[in-house]
Amino acid sequence: GLPADGDHPVKSLVIDGDGALIVNIGSASNACQEQNRVPGSPGLDPCPELKTRAGLWRFDADGMGQRQSDGRRLVTGLRNGNALALRDNGDLWTVQNGRDWRVSVANE
Repeated sequence: GLPADGDHPVKSLVIDGDGALIVNIGSASNACQEQNRVPGSPGLDPCPELKTRAGLWRFDADGMGQRQSDGRRLVTGLRNGNALALRDNGDLWTVQNGRDWRVSVANE
């Protein structure tokens, strides 16, 4: 039941020392623009994606049949946490995608 559409449908995850599953749910768009990936298109404020996307959620790693509403949001506004890692002291780290607008360059 996790969002699986848009630009970032893949979920990265890590299991912490307390038996929790930490899941990245990436944003559906580049920057919550009115028109995704259109130069000059303004961002939406508030961004409707922030209700169910663009962050990290914590779930019970032993739970079966969980839905997104069973989780607890840990981080808001994270575009897409591609990599998650836990340090020995329990600190959670992530590497996120920033904006990924690319400008096409003509072949020389």
